[in-house]
Amino acid sequence: MNSKYEKIVEKVNSGKLSRKELENLLKNATKKDDADDVIEACKAMLSQMPKLRSGGGKRVSAEISEKRDGYNIMASAYDAESNLLRPELIEVAEFHANNNLIKDITVRKTQITLYYKGRHFTSGVKTKKGLFWVSVLDETKITDSTVENWKKIGGVVGGIYFSTRYVTVEVDELNKLNAAFDCVVFT
Repeated sequence: MNSKYEKIVEKVNSGKLSRKELENLLKNATKKDDADDVIEACKAMLSQMPKLRSGGGKRVSAEISEKRDGYNIMASAYDAESNLLRPELIEVAEFHANNNLIKDITVRKTQITLYYKGRHFTSGVKTKKGLFWVSVLDETKITDSTVENWKKIGGVVGGIYFSTRYVTVEVDELNKLNAAFDCVVFT
């Protein structure tokens, strides 16, 4: 080993350098004639680092894995052994599929996305509490009377998802979800 680069190779092998630092060091070392040890050490450390996402290809989790009667199941809804992460969502998806006004029902990793009268909603189940729920992002899409009617059916919860407010109705029986949709009046 060239003693001139011995400390650099030690630093590379320490594992303390970031990917960007290693790439820059590799780029500079390739310009030197006698830096083969540094080049080999950089390549070895880079090969041990996790691969970067290129962004060029589609994520597998964003693909539809299965199409069923009235709804889809995304690849992200399955674990590595091809088991559904939240099998209880299937019952809710099948229930929504029977409502003629609900379209584009998709089972995702933790919830269901759907469109009611062309507007985006999410739905799901809290199995430990025995609650089914429907939520709309951006509560300004529905009227105050919708929220008041939801309070008569079940519990209403609101909050902020990123920078947008949402409102959710939670009910104790699956069939009450249709009643919740029947109450919806858009602004």
